[in-house]
Order: sequence, then C-alpha cells, then structure tokens
Amino acid sequence: MKDYIPGGEAEFSVWLENVNTKLPAYTDTLGVSHEDIAALQSAFNDVKAKIAEHRAMSTSLHSLTQAKVNVLASARSFVRKVMNRLKTHDRFTTVIGEDLGIIAPPQGAMLPGALDGVAPSFQLTVLPDLVRNDWVKGDFDGVVGQSRRNNETTWVSLGRDSKSPY
Repeated sequence: MKDYIPGGEAEFSVWLENVNTKLPAYTDTLGVSHEDIAALQSAFNDVKAKIAEHRAMSTSLHSLTQAKVNVLASARSFVRKVMNRLKTHDRFTTVIGEDLGIIAPPQGAMLPGALDGVAPSFQLTVLPDLVRNDWVKGDFDGVVGQSRRNNETTWVSLGRDSKSPY
C-alpha cells in the first residue's frame, strides 16, 4: 500500500503545510483537539526551520569546501615550486629527497605506515528498502565498499563513494 505521507523533505513540508492550513476546519467533525492542532503546527514550524537551517548550512559548507580546495591547490603549487627548487640545488641528494618525501615513490607504492590502523568511521542504518551507510571520510577522498558473506573467501566490490551517505 502506497504511503500517503510524501518521503521527500520538500514534498513533506508542502503536504504538512496543507494539512495545517485545512485541518482546523475539520476539528469538530473529526474530533481533533486544539492540542493536536498546536502540535501539528509546531511540527510544521520545526520542519520548515530545520530545512531552512540545513539549506543555509549546506550553502556555507559548499563555500567552505571550495575555499578549502583553493587553499590546498595554492599550497600544493607553492610547496611544489619550493621543493623543485631544492631538488635542483647542487648539494641535494637522493637521501635528502627520500627523507623529505620529495622523491616520488614507485608507482602504486605508499609511505611506510601510511594506512596502519586507518579505517573510516561508519554507521549502518537498515531501512525497509535499503541499507544506508553513513561514513566520515576524514583524510581520504572517499571509501571503497566491499562485502564478504559467511563462508565466502573473496571480497566483492560494492562500489566507490566520495560523498556520505552511500
């Protein structure tokens, strides 16, 4: 049976506003108390306020994300310029370069211990039609989801994601 309450937040907000506007006309007919009307109005006001707050925060986070991307790009460019200058110095050696980490490792290699004990924090939420994975990427650009059930010996790729939730 199809749910009459819309699932999307914008649709739900419009639907709830309609209920709040029209339900008072049916209070006597349906035996709806003034407390119920007040609680529904309060719920609608809370929904509207949180959607607006989320929208403002989301816009702010998008701006902050872009600022972070710009700062990282600028810092990388500056650091690369300085490191390239150091690498051309006549007393620069491979030992110094390896110690500073400015000699690129072989393709696919990582710095020793770079991933020791590293795992994203995540929380699974089981919903009627899916399982939602909320995760925090921390220092990484994303996560790779894999699964291995019971007696299976190999991991199966579920996908890659760079934005929580997945």
